[in-house]
Amino acid sequence: MKNKKTYELNLLDRISIPQVLPDKGSIEKAIICEDIREKIRITQDELKNTELKTYEDGRMTWNESKDVPLKVTFTELETELIASGFKKLNKEESIPTAKGFIKLYKMFVED
Repeated sequence: MKNKKTYELNLLDRISIPQVLPDKGSIEKAIICEDIREKIRITQDELKNTELKTYEDGRMTWNESKDVPLKVTFTELETELIASGFKKLNKEESIPTAKGFIKLYKMFVED
């Protein structure tokens, strides 16, 4: 497939991207979402090495100095699906204001 693009994604990026993917869609979109989630999956070793913790209120913390960015290559379809998720949230004025989303928006929509 043409137009593959490689990104360096930290843990926050990899936690945030699934939030912009559609919950429902065609079988094609479902497969693309599954492929994206697999590529950005956080491993047990990463959980341990970064000391990632989740709290009852939904907050997450980790040792950012131990967060080694992962190089991920997305296909054109994957990149388009992520970008369309951000565009949809922007149109609905519901992009999270949490740390990292603006960077991801610029990475996938404006790039």
